[in-house]
Amino acid sequence: MKKFLLLSVCAAAFCITSEATAQTFKAGRVNMQSVVMSLPETDSAQVKVEAYAKELEEQMETMQVEYNTKLEDYNKNRETYSTTIATQKERELSDLGRRIQEFGQTAQEDLTNVQMAAMSPIITKVNNAVEKVANAQGLTVVFNMADASTPVYMNPSSVTDITETVVKELGGTLKSASTTAQ
Repeated sequence: MKKFLLLSVCAAAFCITSEATAQTFKAGRVNMQSVVMSLPETDSAQVKVEAYAKELEEQMETMQVEYNTKLEDYNKNRETYSTTIATQKERELSDLGRRIQEFGQTAQEDLTNVQMAAMSPIITKVNNAVEKVANAQGLTVVFNMADASTPVYMNPSSVTDITETVVKELGGTLKSASTTAQ
């Protein structure tokens, strides 16, 4: 009977503790894409990025037209060219083709950088708003609805970093993030 009473008390204590713990951990979710798209700054950022993309596309088209014109001229007159002129025209076509390819790669990188620069302040603003709302509502963690495996916000005081303990469990020594990033 004493064992049953002791077991009942322990079970009740466990339930109360579990219930109290569950009440302190609150999760939320947010559709980050919907929030970002609802901001007026996003429209102006998109307009800026699209204008730059159009500028790059027009330049690429101009280069492609030049290449096609020179290629057509070369094919049309190839038989009349001397070996020296034919070789020179082939080099010009090859160089222009290489420049077009390099421009395409550089343009894509530049467009990505312009897009990131335009969207970065917006993303920062949204992340700050998520943090503010999460703190006001007492949320411990907030997940993005598009990717629920990655939290958008996590209250650092409610979370225990177990990195060092896990490394020790595996028999390793924790290296600083700057060391592992290199």
